[in-house]
Amino acid sequence: MKIIKILSGNDDGGVFTCERQYIEILKANNIFVFGIILGKGNSYDEYKEIVDEYIEIPANDAYFGGNLRNRLKNINLAYKYGKSQLEKVLPKLREYKFEAVFYRRVPFLFFGGLIGKKLNTPTYWHMPTAVNDTYSYLFYNLFLRIFKVQPIANSEYTKQTMGGLCKYVLYPGYNPQRIVNGIEKYRTQLKISEKASVFGIVGRIDRQKAQDIVIKAFVESDAIKEGNHLIIAGGYIDENYFEQVKSAAGKYFGTQVHYIGKISDINNFFASIDVMINGRINAEPFGISIAESLGAGIPVIAYNLGGPTEMVIPHKTGWLIDKSDAEHYKKAINTALADRNNWSAMSDMCKQHSRKFTVSENVEKLIQIISTEK
Repeated sequence: MKIIKILSGNDDGGVFTCERQYIEILKANNIFVFGIILGKGNSYDEYKEIVDEYIEIPANDAYFGGNLRNRLKNINLAYKYGKSQLEKVLPKLREYKFEAVFYRRVPFLFFGGLIGKKLNTPTYWHMPTAVNDTYSYLFYNLFLRIFKVQPIANSEYTKQTMGGLCKYVLYPGYNPQRIVNGIEKYRTQLKISEKASVFGIVGRIDRQKAQDIVIKAFVESDAIKEGNHLIIAGGYIDENYFEQVKSAAGKYFGTQVHYIGKISDINNFFASIDVMINGRINAEPFGISIAESLGAGIPVIAYNLGGPTEMVIPHKTGWLIDKSDAEHYKKAINTALADRNNWSAMSDMCKQHSRKFTVSENVEKLIQIISTEK
């Protein structure tokens, strides 16, 4: 089996993690992956190393957010981009017989759709997020029908926002190998007592991820009074927001609230904490860090909206909050502390429940979809 993956050389975060892991497992299943890489950004070098063959073309800078006028402008830009780049890639692509074309980024819709039409190959858009407004819903449904592109949701929540046109769900997945054999490295480095409970936050420091709200909740909760700790991992771009995050910790920053920066040893992070907190001010489409946490046997506190509702089972794999504010996160932290005697049993349930979110299981579903639709 041979497939095309359309990739952004500027991918990062969850999309990059998903694409990289999917490609690795696809290749492990003897599937030939041809990469079309748009632009030479942070992920370009890694993508070109892991695909079987690739073409590099200029980046597509269209941005589909903002007001209606801006969206229409960028829809036009994305269409023109697709038309202009199509003839550059077709000669190479026609050397093979492909069973499918896959892409994730919204600006690739036209380019991917045009390639699928020209090659007469089933084409799939693995949605990176939910459909959040009427304009997007109408545009996506019109485009996907015209170009005969099959949308695949990244969670049941995302599927519901697309409507009846969307038949499948493929979770972005997590790689269990990333979370095994961890040691309590950060607990040791920070000289945290064995008697203390440790909460954790992992992910890019970003307003949407609400780290300032979560930290405010933590310092107002029973956790601080009882001498417990919070470890925060992740890089940041917005320095002003990072200062807000530090300010939310107040006098506890560096004593009971610790920032360890961007990390690569996620297994050691999970081995150093007892409960993970997934902050969010809006719906989380999926949440790879939640899936990884469950796989590591760590229960999760999360906002009761979007993908987390499919992963967090109250008092079994974690705790859900109904409103993303400090008061609700504080109550959840206090509830988690009250459930401390159940953490061991919850850990076993987390590992069991996480299996459906592994990348290998979802790549298996992807292969089934291709076989069914071709």
